[in-house]
Amino acid sequence: MFKGFFFLGLGSAALSSVAALIYSSMYYSNLVDFSEATGALRIVSGCFMLCMSAVFFAFLMNLMIKNRSLSEGITNLTISVVSMGLVLLVLGADDPVFENEDAQLMIDYYKGFLMPMLFFPALAWFTLKPILIRK
Repeated sequence: MFKGFFFLGLGSAALSSVAALIYSSMYYSNLVDFSEATGALRIVSGCFMLCMSAVFFAFLMNLMIKNRSLSEGITNLTISVVSMGLVLLVLGADDPVFENEDAQLMIDYYKGFLMPMLFFPALAWFTLKPILIRK
């Protein structure tokens, strides 16, 4: 059972990382380059950290709660709440200081740039789960 969750986590992390890197590169080329604060390594490591945390949480819920529907519901609710909580965390965080003058002038767009990427790991998890986890 853990193997299925592990591959779901790896697949979700990879899918969300690719989506976030494509999104950020499009944003960088069309508006402003925020890569000083959110480089590729930070984006990929954040996606992997969130997805692999979800793996361990989902596995733990399946061990503790024998009703599979209830454990999946709690896991999915927790993943959604964590994504929303990360949005609130970003909104409350201080703005970074950029050395790039263009990025510093566009600092008002930084949090708006980050927020969609906070949902990519959850979306990847919910997309791949029916494919990789069979009942």
